Amino acid sequence: MKVLFVLFSVIIQFFQPINYVSADNTTAYAQVLQNECYLFKTPSDNTNYTNVYFMLEQSYFVELINEYDDFYKAKYMDIIGYVKKSQVQCVQGTPREPFLENISFRVYNNSREMYDKPFSRSNDAHLKILLPVYCTDLIYYGKIYGESTIEERTNIWYFCKYTVTNECGYVYSDSCDQMDEIIKNNEKLPYIATPQWNITSTNSNELIKVNSNPFKITIVLICIPFVIFAFLLIKFAYNKQSSKNEVKPFDPFE
Repeated sequence: MKVLFVLFSVIIQFFQPINYVSADNTTAYAQVLQNECYLFKTPSDNTNYTNVYFMLEQSYFVELINEYDDFYKAKYMDIIGYVKKSQVQCVQGTPREPFLENISFRVYNNSREMYDKPFSRSNDAHLKILLPVYCTDLIYYGKIYGESTIEERTNIWYFCKYTVTNECGYVYSDSCDQMDEIIKNNEKLPYIATPQWNITSTNSNELIKVNSNPFKITIVLICIPFVIFAFLLIKFAYNKQSSKNEVKPFDPFE
């Protein structure tokens, strides 16, 4: 009987529910409404370079993570910072291309240093990388106002990633050219007042269908004849033992 019980248990296990576990999904997005929308390093509206990564491109989106008073904690590409609620608009749904995709440019003259701040040598700026001549292995994130390295020229710097080493920093825009065209994002998503934090249930029970796994079907089909044979064998042995133990009535005329 123990063998029969084990075989039945194995078959039953093949059809038990499985718990599928998925992580919480709290994805929400907001669209950048203004030209000078800053991605801050802290939830403060101080626009000094010490508290700003770069300015976000209008019409693109940020992925919202949390909220702090007048700010959202947000992710843009692979940089996490903060945006002012008044400079973005929450949207319903997920944009197809929320961020700028692979906007590249070239550093072409002698000023090809990448710094940790939008300054060349003042304000304690530190050199991160000396880029190769005519370097194009750069991905553009956004721009920021900094120092006019060349007198009476622009004070705009580019925050970018050097894809060879995956380091991020600032290069002086007056030393750059051949930037890919930045096209306005024309995706239209419904505006909503607050983020739509979508929480996905962490547990859901789903019965395994018989036709969902050919391997399991084969195993079950193989087991069934053995179960039947074992059942008949056990029944035959039990009946034989019972007949041996049966007490024959006393017959005085034998």
